[in-house]
Amino acid sequence: MILPTISLRPNVDAGEAVRLLKERADNIVSEAQPAGVSHIVDRRNAYVNATTTTEKRLRTIFSMHDAAALFDGPRHRDICSMTAGEQLGPMISAEIDDIAHRLNTLSMEHDNALRIWEDRNAAVVVLDSTVYMEHPNKFEDVDFHEMLNRSGPVRILVPMVVIDELDRLKTSGDPKKRWRAAHALAVIDDRIDNPPSLGLLHDAVHESARIRGPVVVEIVFDFPSHLRLPVPDDEIVDRAVACQPYAGTVTLVTYDTGQAQRARMARLNVLKLRNDPPAPAPDAS
Repeated sequence: MILPTISLRPNVDAGEAVRLLKERADNIVSEAQPAGVSHIVDRRNAYVNATTTTEKRLRTIFSMHDAAALFDGPRHRDICSMTAGEQLGPMISAEIDDIAHRLNTLSMEHDNALRIWEDRNAAVVVLDSTVYMEHPNKFEDVDFHEMLNRSGPVRILVPMVVIDELDRLKTSGDPKKRWRAAHALAVIDDRIDNPPSLGLLHDAVHESARIRGPVVVEIVFDFPSHLRLPVPDDEIVDRAVACQPYAGTVTLVTYDTGQAQRARMARLNVLKLRNDPPAPAPDAS
């Protein structure tokens, strides 16, 4: 899966976002360059009104920063500030064409992400690095149906930051960590041989009383323009949140208390696993 270049605000309906982006792309040209308006000052006023209105509406689906950034190019600033003259007409036309193209591109990005998740029957989970490293069973042998207490299909999302964390851990000074990280990476690499397509980790199993659905694994890619958060745990949560408008409920699985609290604060579903400490030795006295 490739996430769109701009993430939706939490709890925004992705379908509504696609409809808004398409509507703005279709109408902003006529609004910014209305028929019958010829005076350059009036043309600039129409442009400013159309772009300001569009930015305000986009703030309902994107963060204020991301919505404003769509209209913060040098040509836009020049149109708004420079002395009115004949040069403004071509500049307005060119900038409006670019804005409409950006909006159309964004609508396609979000629509493509939404289409990937048309079937929402699977439980969608993101495992943080601790699960790959600390679960009693190695990644290939984890019983995800038992872990999640469900029998239906399971879809494991692997943000690229997790891949990079495992790559770092496979050179750890701890032999067990090296092996667990290298094993998880090898399994992911073996199953996903045609990214961004998903890979099959475990096929469906027909048991006597029920069917255990398939378990698939999928890497979550970002566009090169994506800027990661400086703390990897924050980035994992951020990417899980970014998937929710398309995937529905995403469950973050972790052994780490801090990570669990981060995810709960971000309104993710959280499964906090436990490493029970060994029982204390009996008192010899």
